Amino acid sequence: MGSYMDRVDAWGKDVFFGIPEFDDETLAQCRESGDWMPVAFEWYKHTAILIFRIAQLGGDNDQGLVERPHRHSAVMKGLLARSSKLMLASLNLVAESRFGDILIAIQRMAIESMVKLRWLIKMDTPEKFNQFIAAGLQMSPDLAERINALAENSDDAGPLYTRLLDNINASYTISGVTIDEIRQAKALPNFYQMLEKLNLQDQYLLLQVVASSQIHGDWADLIANHLEYNYGRQRFSLKSTHNNPKSRVCFVGISFAFQTLREYINYAISRDGAQILIDLLNITEEEFNNRYRDPVLRADGILPSS
Repeated sequence: MGSYMDRVDAWGKDVFFGIPEFDDETLAQCRESGDWMPVAFEWYKHTAILIFRIAQLGGDNDQGLVERPHRHSAVMKGLLARSSKLMLASLNLVAESRFGDILIAIQRMAIESMVKLRWLIKMDTPEKFNQFIAAGLQMSPDLAERINALAENSDDAGPLYTRLLDNINASYTISGVTIDEIRQAKALPNFYQMLEKLNLQDQYLLLQVVASSQIHGDWADLIANHLEYNYGRQRFSLKSTHNNPKSRVCFVGISFAFQTLREYINYAISRDGAQILIDLLNITEEEFNNRYRDPVLRADGILPSS
């Protein structure tokens, strides 16, 4: 077996030099119709795979990563993996040209994981990583107490209660925290507060307010995506047509992913490997931005005209 960097080199050829390519006919159709979804689909898939592959770097022994507590490296890898899986799952909606509003909701979840990762990198303290771990278990002690109370009042507690309690106790063990530490942990800042810390609050106002409606299912989401109003009858009915996925949604997600990967690579990957990966990422991002993202988002008014 070759050295670690030999394996990284082989991995890089597979990922970075396999960027999506399109024939002239496809690009001409996209320009004529204004529908760039064929391009967006392939780049979204490529980016999601790239995220997961970068998350895999270091393996279970963290080789090639900056030295940090293993759980903290696992937090970052896990957030990348979650983002990748959400993006890949949403491609089924794109392929079927259905449920564009659900694509927005799923992408919001992926971006929220990326924001949490970028927030942890920005804060850059072991305490914040530990807070992330403990805050994610804050409901567990109360749940355990409730399960114990139910078991005490039941003639037959059965294996279900035991299994639930075993799972809760196992989560403490693998997380390296105690019940007291969990109870004392502060809640994490909300999504907008994290964006503020990253100086990205303007992106929330521009890109995430609508996505928040799709996440929470508020009235704005219902009248935009699930209900139709008949002004003459002054009555609502269920919307019968699909909301087609929009290429700009994918392009925004791809762009945010590139920014996140750059920050992660600089923060988590050892210096020699990081520089190689950053150079390759910059080339890939430049190709995407110049040929596809900027022209399409300018046409939609999301980016200013050059």
